[in-house]
Amino acid sequence: ANLGHNVHVFAPRIQNGYKIPKTLHFHELGGAIIGHNTGFVLSAPIHKIFFCQHDYLDIAHIHTHAVIGSMAINWAKYLGIPMIGTHNSPMQYYTAQYVPVIGKLLTKGDLIWRYERHIVDKYDFVHVATKSKKNLLRDYRFKEPIVCMTNGIRDLYYTNLKENGIREKYGLEGKKVLLYASRLSPEKHPIDIIKIFKRVHEEVPDAHLLLVGSAGPSTDQVKRIIKKKQYRDFVSFAGRVPFPDLLKLY
Repeated sequence: ANLGHNVHVFAPRIQNGYKIPKTLHFHELGGAIIGHNTGFVLSAPIHKIFFCQHDYLDIAHIHTHAVIGSMAINWAKYLGIPMIGTHNSPMQYYTAQYVPVIGKLLTKGDLIWRYERHIVDKYDFVHVATKSKKNLLRDYRFKEPIVCMTNGIRDLYYTNLKENGIREKYGLEGKKVLLYASRLSPEKHPIDIIKIFKRVHEEVPDAHLLLVGSAGPSTDQVKRIIKKKQYRDFVSFAGRVPFPDLLKLY
C-alpha cells in the first residue's frame, strides 16, 4: 500500500487505531466472539461467500483457511485471479483452544489436517515463513509449490540503543537473557519453551528466559508454571511492554 498499490483487507472485525495510507482499504465481514478468553471470532458471511462484488481485485492473498478462506477461494475463482496462501500455524495446533467443546473432538484425529490440506491445495502456491514449516506441510502431503520466504524485519528494530537501566527495570542484572516476544497462545508453544529452557538453565546457570507480549489463551497456564519452584528463579513474564523497552530488550 505504501508503494501506491490498492490493498483491500477483508476480516471479521477491523480495529484500526493507526494512520493508514489512502491506498489501504478495510472491509468488515462481521462475526461473533465464541471464545471470550481467546477473543476468537467466528465469521460466516454466507451472503457474500458465493458472489464477489469487488471486481477490481487482481490477486488474492489468503491468510486463514477456515470460512473466510473458503470465501476468498470462491471469489478468486469467480474473478479468475491467482491465489496465494500464507500458511501460519496449523489449525490442528489451536482448534481445541479456540473452538469450545467441538474443537477438542476435531483434533483427536487427522480430520483438521485433511480439511486444511483440502483448502490449501486449491491455492496457486503456498507461502511459509520457515523451512521447518515447509517440511511439515510436505510430511502431511500438501501440494507443491510451497515457497519459503522469511518475513521481513524493519530496520528500526536494529537501531543502536543504549540499555539505560532496562536490565534493572525487568530484574535481569547479571543474566544471560533469552527474549521470547509473542502472544501467549497454544500455537506459539510458550509452555514447551519454558520446560525446555530448564535444560538450558542447567547448562548455563545465569541464563534467564523473559517472556513479553500480549495475553492469550495460554496466559493463565504460563503464570501458573512460572510460579513453581523449579522455574520461578529463571523465568519471568512481563506482559506487553512499551515499544522502546522492546527495542532495548532486543
